[in-house]
Amino acid sequence: MNIVDPSEFGTLRPLNVVDYLRTHGWAPLPSPRADVAVLRFGLNGRDVTTRVPLDETFGDYALRMAELADLLSKLEDRPVAQVVNDLATPPGDLVRFRIASEETESGSLGITQSLELRHALKNLLLAAAHSAITPASNFPRLSQQKAVALLEQCRERQSERGSYVASLFVPVLPPVGQLDIDEEFGRKTTRLMFSALSVAARSAVMPETLMQSQQEGVSSNFLEALAELEPPGPRGTIEVSFNWLRGAPGPDFTRPLRFTHESFRNYRQVAKALREQSPISNTELVGYVIHVEKKSPTAERGRFTIASFVEGHGDSRVQVPVDSAQHKAAAEAHAYGRKVRLVGTLVKTGRSLELREHSGVEVLDDAD
Repeated sequence: MNIVDPSEFGTLRPLNVVDYLRTHGWAPLPSPRADVAVLRFGLNGRDVTTRVPLDETFGDYALRMAELADLLSKLEDRPVAQVVNDLATPPGDLVRFRIASEETESGSLGITQSLELRHALKNLLLAAAHSAITPASNFPRLSQQKAVALLEQCRERQSERGSYVASLFVPVLPPVGQLDIDEEFGRKTTRLMFSALSVAARSAVMPETLMQSQQEGVSSNFLEALAELEPPGPRGTIEVSFNWLRGAPGPDFTRPLRFTHESFRNYRQVAKALREQSPISNTELVGYVIHVEKKSPTAERGRFTIASFVEGHGDSRVQVPVDSAQHKAAAEAHAYGRKVRLVGTLVKTGRSLELREHSGVEVLDDAD
């Protein structure tokens, strides 16, 4: 066996071990004891059988787990340390990000860059999870509870050799019975992450195609997070690969998705365009009416312009379409120099900003 801290075997959780075996081709067999699971694996025309203790208080629990890890190491032809690492992890999809540059040749990364990398991976996953709930070109906040709950269940795997490799583990329920694994939320998220990254890799030279790729998981938030992964150095690259849950394969791909240093500037530009062109609901505007417009005194509708601070745009002039009664209120506020307040959906049309579907004009007191 390869060198592994003996104490690690005793920390393996029996349910994680059984899930690993079941998703790697091992079939459960009837067991004479409720505290021991028996599984069988077919190999070259013969069966290999193993027993997994389900009670961690067994005196030989760590020894039995060590023997199982050694068996799997031989069957899978890989180091025991890797096997133990996988046995300790609940079933799911693994996404590897390999950062290759002169600065990462030693397999290490500066502390500041490491923190930035983690922040980018967090937002990349959250953006994909939000798209799995409802595709959109921009999410004002990455705060939906279902997406945040998935993030809290994800794990970062220890870095691997080969430049600098960060591994993100996304839990996925193993397929049981007729469960459609593609409808499981963790898998929907990793599939969308894969499709969005694939579209981004193909569109590195012609990024305009990303503007219409919301159904593939592309959003301004996703592209901003991807841009934050920009590798250090002018020759740096990032390669992303996916290891799907065994027994529930995801999309086929033959090689890692590769991103060169030059691509990331385009992702920032498209992210900015998507964010600016996306309607932002529940936008609050407070400011002075600086212009009132109506085609005729008897017209049923008109518009006015409010000077207000808009998050992401700074001090701005926003056009507001209104009915006759609201137009009258805005005109009076303009005449007497009173502030107004509105809440609605902010939309960018060309170079102009417009507030639609708003709550109506609220004229504020001088003290407000």
